[in-house]
Amino acid sequence: NSPGIVVETGPEPPWLPEVTMSGSDPDAGFEGFLVTALMAPGPTAAILDRDGDWVWWWNLEQEASKVAGNALLSNDGQSLLLLAFTPDPLDAEPGPMRIQLDGTGSAELGVSGEIHHDLVELPDGTVAVFLHDVRIVDDEEVEGQRLVEIAPDGTQTEIWNMWDIEEYNPSDPSTIGGSWGHANALAYDEGDDAYYISLRSFSCIDKIDRTTGDVLLSIGGDRSDFTLEGGSKSLFTGLHGFEILDDGLLVFDNWSAGGTYSSALEYSLGWEDSDAELRWEHVADPPLFCPTYGDVVALPDGDRLVVWSTSAQIDQVTSGGEVIWQLNLGMGAAFGY
Repeated sequence: NSPGIVVETGPEPPWLPEVTMSGSDPDAGFEGFLVTALMAPGPTAAILDRDGDWVWWWNLEQEASKVAGNALLSNDGQSLLLLAFTPDPLDAEPGPMRIQLDGTGSAELGVSGEIHHDLVELPDGTVAVFLHDVRIVDDEEVEGQRLVEIAPDGTQTEIWNMWDIEEYNPSDPSTIGGSWGHANALAYDEGDDAYYISLRSFSCIDKIDRTTGDVLLSIGGDRSDFTLEGGSKSLFTGLHGFEILDDGLLVFDNWSAGGTYSSALEYSLGWEDSDAELRWEHVADPPLFCPTYGDVVALPDGDRLVVWSTSAQIDQVTSGGEVIWQLNLGMGAAFGY
């Protein structure tokens, strides 16, 4: 390992939200740092330590109309990738930003189209993003989805497009209002060279072959390859952030109990027998409802981080359901993924 480098960041700017810490044992919180996106105030990439102190931040100035979907540490550990976008599907975006951790600068990756929600970086530095694909069907604007890769040399390649694999049906609930599918969270499986895509309107996660764009399997929804005891395929509703585990799935369920509250769920999935079983659930106390975003992350010690994005709260929860560490941001703030 190389020697540590100390960087003086200067005083916190006044626009960074106030942080409040609580929990049954805050000193037992995760080791290391929390990299996250802030959707408000203004699109921001930021890093906190487990004591709730801001240790690094970068704000996309004069872009109040944009929101920050995700901020990721790059594979080489030298930069953060920030995805900021305008909710309007017809508003073209410059693409993700790569921001150097040492403060030497930032750069737009550039993309042709309207990006939104999420991004991932592949081992070779390629970045994958969602783009809207708006088409006119029977005089109606329909907001389809596509997945595009941006190679380190700037080359762009379309990997998957909803218009190629799904049949548009205007009477289907998943297409009402012109938003079709609503891809909103993304993960990459290096072993299978495949993507997992969350489709909120279909209440499912699809596994996509990176080479062909074909759907390899579906988790949740009407065409799910996994079934609960009793025959139901409905595992979650209006989902956002998720994480694929060796033996199952973590997922943030936005519309639990018909939209009464949101929850973090963990399912065991039988990759061979296609059985699904709910083995863990976390609901905030008091319950919180997050209509958009929300995330859940597995920690090495078996605990889970649950991100209540629009409620600006993060819980570290044990397998027994105890909240040992909780972080809240001040009024007006919100987390991305």
